Parts: sequence; C-alpha cells; structure tokens
Amino acid sequence: MENYNTLTPQSLAAEKYKLAVEYARLSEVYANHIRLRAEHFNATRADFKSDRACERAFETTEDGVMMEIVKAKQKSKEKRMSAISSLLKVASDESHNSY
Repeated sequence: MENYNTLTPQSLAAEKYKLAVEYARLSEVYANHIRLRAEHFNATRADFKSDRACERAFETTEDGVMMEIVKAKQKSKEKRMSAISSLLKVASDESHNSY
C-alpha cells in the first residue's frame, strides 16, 4: 500500500478505480456465499431449535468463515476509497483556492 499523500490526483483516481473493481469482485464472491448460506439453512434448519442457531452453525463452516472474511475485505476497501475521495476533494479545493 502506497502513501496516498504523495500521489497525484490522477494516480489517486486510478487507485480508487482499482479498489472499486476489487470491491465489485468481492461482491460477486459475497453473493455466492449468500446462496450457500441459504442452501445450508434449507438443508439443516430442522436440526436446530432456532433460525439463529442454524445461522451460527453456518458461520462456523469454511464457507461461513470465508463470507466473514470477504465482508471484512469489502469494508477495508470502502474505507480506503473513502480516504482517497477525501484526498481528491482536498486537492480539488486547493486547485480552486477554496481550501
């Protein structure tokens, strides 16, 4: 990860685009895990006393853990894109002498 403060606005925009593409890819993976969670629920719900217990059981599976990892990676990318947006806003304001 580069120090965003040293990048030009064009480089920042390119980095934000790259992060957005990665975020979209992670969203596709996450959507697949939602399907897997639903399949697990349908297949095993009768074995549990509550919906929540069935969901917790899924969370301990490999797919459930991967779903949480993907969600955390998405959150990280969101924060990085937000930081880049802030830097781009400051650069824009500085270029207009309105900072």
